[in-house]
Amino acid sequence: MTSMQKIFLLYFNILSISCYLIGQTCCPEITKSSISAGPCVLVNGGNCNVCKDADVKMSIESGNNLPSGGQVSWYYSTTSGFNPALGQGTLIGNIAIPNTSCDNASSVKFNEIMVKPLSNDDDMTSPTTGEWIELIGPPGTDLGCYIISDGDWAITIPPGYSIPGDGLFVIGFTATAGSEVDLDVAGCGCTTGNINKVLTLDNAGEWLVMFDGFSTIDALQYGSPSLFNTFPFGDLIAAGKIPGADLIGCVQNYTPGFPSFTNFSPTTPAGQTYSRKPDFSGGWAVACATIGKCNSGGKIFPLDLNTNFSGSVCNQTIY
Repeated sequence: MTSMQKIFLLYFNILSISCYLIGQTCCPEITKSSISAGPCVLVNGGNCNVCKDADVKMSIESGNNLPSGGQVSWYYSTTSGFNPALGQGTLIGNIAIPNTSCDNASSVKFNEIMVKPLSNDDDMTSPTTGEWIELIGPPGTDLGCYIISDGDWAITIPPGYSIPGDGLFVIGFTATAGSEVDLDVAGCGCTTGNINKVLTLDNAGEWLVMFDGFSTIDALQYGSPSLFNTFPFGDLIAAGKIPGADLIGCVQNYTPGFPSFTNFSPTTPAGQTYSRKPDFSGGWAVACATIGKCNSGGKIFPLDLNTNFSGSVCNQTIY
C-alpha cells in the first residue's frame, strides 16, 4: 500500500516561473483541484492509501489566469516542499490548456486596452510605447479606414485589414507588445500627430474613440481625466476635426460630433488592463492582461490527467 498525500505540485512551465519571480499580480492560480483513486477522493488537501498500480485521476476544477494554449505539469516527490523549478521531483504528466475563442461579437468594439504597461509606459522618447488596444468583432469584418484617436494622435487602419479568425485584432508596437499585434504601428504610415506620442495613453485617465469614417463605433472615457484630457480637447483636433492619415479611399478629416462615452472611473495597476467581461457584451473591468486572447477565458475546466503509480513508489509517502 502507498500512503499518498494531496499533490501540491501543479506547476506551470517557465512562463509561470518567471511570472512569480518578478512579482507580477496576474500569475496563474489553481483554486480547486482534486485527486481520486477508487474510493479515495481528495479535494484541496488530505491523504489516503492507494494500492500499487491503482488508476489515479488528477483534476483541476477551477482557477484564474491560466494561459490559453499553455500547459499544466504534475510532479511528485517523496520529499515534501519540493520545487520543480529547481529540477526537483518526477514528472507525472502534462495537461494542455485549451485555446478558447470569443466569437460572440456582432459588431466591432474596443475589447481590451493597455494603459499602463509594465515597461515602455508613455514612452515618448521613441515611437515604441508599450500601450496597445484590442478590438473585437465578427471574423472577416473589414477594418480599413477605421480611425482610433485620443485627440492627441490618430491611427487610421489601412485598407486590407480585417478581424482575424479568432475575432480579436490588436493594435500596438510589435517591438514592445509582442507577436499578438495584428497592426504594427511602427512604420505603418497610418498615424497622425507627433509620432513619439502615438498610442500613448494617460495613466490617470482620458478619452478614446473609434470611428468608421462616417460615425462613432465605440467611445470610452476611463479613469479621472483632467479637463484637457476630456473630449473634445486634444493637440490634434482643429476646428472640431480629427485628421486621418493620408490613405487612399479613407476620410482625411473626420468631424466626430459629440460621441456618447462609456465612463469607467477606476485606474489600472501597472500591467493590468481595461477589459470587457465577458468579451464584447460585458461592461468594463480592471483585469489581468490577455492580449490577443479572450478576457473571460472560455470554458476550460475540468483539466484531467489519468495515470497510475508503479511499484517504484510502493510503501512510500509521496507528495
